[in-house]
Amino acid sequence: MEKVAGDLGHVAVCFAFGGAATGLCDDHAKQCGGVEGVVGLALNRGDPCTHGGEPRQSGGIVSGGGAGAVSRHAVGRQELDGVLLADAEGALWTSEMLEAARVKSVPKLDRIVVAVDPATTSGASSDECGIIVAGVQSSGPPQDWRAFVLADSTVAGMGPSGWARAAITAMEWFGADRLVAEVNQGGQMVQEVIRQVDPLVPYKGVHATRGKVARAEPVAALYEQGRVFHMPELHGLEDQMTRMTRRGYEGGGSPDRVDALVWALHELIIEPAATWRRPGVRSL
Repeated sequence: MEKVAGDLGHVAVCFAFGGAATGLCDDHAKQCGGVEGVVGLALNRGDPCTHGGEPRQSGGIVSGGGAGAVSRHAVGRQELDGVLLADAEGALWTSEMLEAARVKSVPKLDRIVVAVDPATTSGASSDECGIIVAGVQSSGPPQDWRAFVLADSTVAGMGPSGWARAAITAMEWFGADRLVAEVNQGGQMVQEVIRQVDPLVPYKGVHATRGKVARAEPVAALYEQGRVFHMPELHGLEDQMTRMTRRGYEGGGSPDRVDALVWALHELIIEPAATWRRPGVRSL
């Protein structure tokens, strides 16, 4: 499948509804938080729309939560949803930083991954399973590489087969090259569950050897350098990002979406850049 380019909001809706009923798609996007909500609706997990500032969790889909960027979009969410928006003191990502990163379209990408921070339990009180889709333009030296966060397909309250299906569905929609999943908690079980859904999916298990903040700081530095961009409607992800500080996460629960984002950008930029070498001059 050709890599996503152009107006990604329209592309994602076409993936979700098979390219048909454009007017209906537009209506769902407006009512359910844009691309993120439509992605949830297309998975047939119930109503992903938010109400009164709290995400509805019907059959597992989680919509956006509070917006991270204090902008006209954020003000609108404050007025409509009653969401209190504020950065945590010492946040690795600020609202202004995320607002500056927001774009409405993406260029043709060289590589796309889906990163997963698996939930180890299921049920209404369990943590979310963070699922983030991101891609990269990686022509030239690493300082010229640019990453684009395309979608947040996070789910909650689902068992292993449920989040595995959600992650593989996201891969199919966006033509992703690889699924990256943290295996600290689930170990071999994570790969086995994913292989049960799709035995041939390109998979990479990653094991965290450092804490969340240590892993997140080099990713935050990419944002400071203006090298990462966000599509609209990533409210839940951005809300968690503005609560991740150098002291740790200061939000409720676990920052599963941020964890998945960090793994995606390590896979797309940080690890490849560390092994990149300029061609040497051969001496005679």
